[in-house]
Amino acid sequence: MKTLVRVAMVALTFLASSKLPSSGQTFKFTSDELRKRYNDQLKSDNGDLIKKCTKTEDEVACSVDDTGFQKSVQAFKQLDLANGKFELKESLILSMSGSKVKVIIISGSREDPMNLFHFVGQLGSLFITLNSELTQDEVTSLLKDKLGIMRGDDDPTIGKPMLEITKTFAATCNNQLSSVSTKIGCVFEPRY
Repeated sequence: MKTLVRVAMVALTFLASSKLPSSGQTFKFTSDELRKRYNDQLKSDNGDLIKKCTKTEDEVACSVDDTGFQKSVQAFKQLDLANGKFELKESLILSMSGSKVKVIIISGSREDPMNLFHFVGQLGSLFITLNSELTQDEVTSLLKDKLGIMRGDDDPTIGKPMLEITKTFAATCNNQLSSVSTKIGCVFEPRY
């Protein structure tokens, strides 16, 4: 399973980098600084925090705590809106250049509504972490219209990467037909 996730993320990264000119820039923060800023925003938004990160020479791979996710699952089950067992399918990978973050890759799943809703919330928090000037309406527009996170199989653009450039980041997101993969992912690069 981990190999499949890694292959999906490599494919997403390739698609993203083929659409963006490589600037050689890095974000102005280290992986620890990003984790703190992102966790602060997630706390503010009632999201699930980054739980554990594993560092290698040029990459930091992080997992997400699923406490809030499981509470949401239980609430939906009590309302008889969800049935079965749900496993959170999200990850965060940071590509490093020296001590600074060069690329951020966040991945999730649209395999079930619980994972899709959670990913949308976590992604919205990441947008604000990277650009605190974004309004809630702008975040909603990024999620729904500009980056196509909510696209389903009937959308004619499904499977095509969508790019949006803001004042502080360029984001490329993609999702595929369900018959190909239910993974969703976004790649962020710095822009100044």
